Amino acid sequence: GSGGQGEGRWVGEHGGGGGGGGGETKVAVDMGRGGGFVNTVCNVQAGEPYQIQLVHDFMRSTHENLQHGPLRAATEAVALAARLVHPNAARPCVAILSKPKESLAARTKADVAGVGAALLDQHGCDVIYVSMADLSAATIESGTGDLLLGTRRISVIYSRYDFSHPFGSYSTELGPEAGPFQAEWATVERIERSTAVMSSNLGCRLALRRSTSLALSRPGELERFLPPDDAQRIRSVMPEQWGLGPHMPLASDGSNSYEAARAVVEAEGFDGFVAKNVLRPRTGSGVTQDRLASGGMIVSDPVALRGLLDDEQRRGCYVLYRKGSPMTHDATV
Repeated sequence: GSGGQGEGRWVGEHGGGGGGGGGETKVAVDMGRGGGFVNTVCNVQAGEPYQIQLVHDFMRSTHENLQHGPLRAATEAVALAARLVHPNAARPCVAILSKPKESLAARTKADVAGVGAALLDQHGCDVIYVSMADLSAATIESGTGDLLLGTRRISVIYSRYDFSHPFGSYSTELGPEAGPFQAEWATVERIERSTAVMSSNLGCRLALRRSTSLALSRPGELERFLPPDDAQRIRSVMPEQWGLGPHMPLASDGSNSYEAARAVVEAEGFDGFVAKNVLRPRTGSGVTQDRLASGGMIVSDPVALRGLLDDEQRRGCYVLYRKGSPMTHDATV
């Protein structure tokens, strides 16, 4: 957008989490002299470009010189990728991957349909909606390496499917319930060996995992990738965290270990901390799937948190965080 001079004010609005992906924050900044900008921060993975576009369009009605927004950006990128894969196709095929429709939260279902409609109507793509079970029937064409599903030649798979851990606990003995999840990996491997593009990529997903954040919180870790000043700025806003199990990327001095965590909570009280499952098990919306049963619920109750820390096997899948205190701004929220 355009930037004016002088004092500014911001107006923030925070949205609740959608299907397994967290929430999003919308911030409008008025620079005081007619200029300003609007920044829309989407959640991780595929985000919710259709839902957030509604907010962005509303902001465009009162702010000049704004970009077109996340829906156009996302669908243009997907359509371009599809035509790079199959440049001679009149209507390259985009497969939108999600859980079966009956298990999708209403918000996610609307967003998936909105993205599909934009790809179909505005970018001339052929759009199909698939589940992992549907894609398990896809084959790779000999010679071209194209991914075929029935008569369709898939150019891009736009993923709104959560490939995180299904159970939220480490196990060497998988029961019958693990069958469908194990079978997914053969399908994923087939997709990766084909010419089809998968969005979003593995790097984006891994970068936002809790174990990655824990590893980057170790002394000297950020400095491997960033200049010292930048590393310090990022470290200043990272949560204080401890790994509660032996599989965690722990600091060599033990400063983020279970023993260190236990000493802190015993000294300060359990009500100042929360624990989250490092495997980030599939959670659904909390309506379509039982987060408690999968291990996906945040443990914040002091009694429950003490019980978790006392359970050697269960705590091995969790990271402990100090609760953050929200900053107070001179703003209208």
